[in-house]
Amino acid sequence: MTLLDPPASALLHSASDGDLQARAGLVRQFAPLVLSWCAHLANGAIDEEDAAHDVLVIVLDHLGDVRDPEAFPAWLWRVTSREVFRQVRLARLRAWLPFFTSWTGAPDPLARDRVDDVEDDDLVRRVRAAIGSLPPRQREVLVLCGLCRYTDDEAAFLLQLPLGTVKSRLRRARGRFRREATARGLDPVREGAK
Repeated sequence: MTLLDPPASALLHSASDGDLQARAGLVRQFAPLVLSWCAHLANGAIDEEDAAHDVLVIVLDHLGDVRDPEAFPAWLWRVTSREVFRQVRLARLRAWLPFFTSWTGAPDPLARDRVDDVEDDDLVRRVRAAIGSLPPRQREVLVLCGLCRYTDDEAAFLLQLPLGTVKSRLRRARGRFRREATARGLDPVREGAK
């Protein structure tokens, strides 16, 4: 038996029906694999044990989505990569923007109350407003490539889009961000040089 072997059909069905022993058996079988994937995907950007825990919670909550045990390992990979990349993106955004808020404006409960090295709270608000004004598809590609510093290829992988689509969205997003930033009294060239 290898780590990529699917779970036994009976185990998967019992676990999805809520059997606690079957759930524990599934976690025992796949937790080492999930932890390994999290460590490699996160590459030190987030705590891999916390990420693995979150992945396993998601998996246990959504076991009913997997009907074929043979599909379980691929599904587990998708859940793991999606959750790790989500957490890495959030960690990078928090590091880039000290007063990170969600795009809806709700405060982030993990953000610090005050960061001493932020010179201009107004600048932060205006940058957020300019980014927030972008259409969601342009915003996500600008965040990935501009803030998180993913390459176009990496963003295409994360978004499951063709590379050309990512490049054209990024070009449009950068143009629109420049217009939105200028309308808010920001000079993207001068502000970026600070």
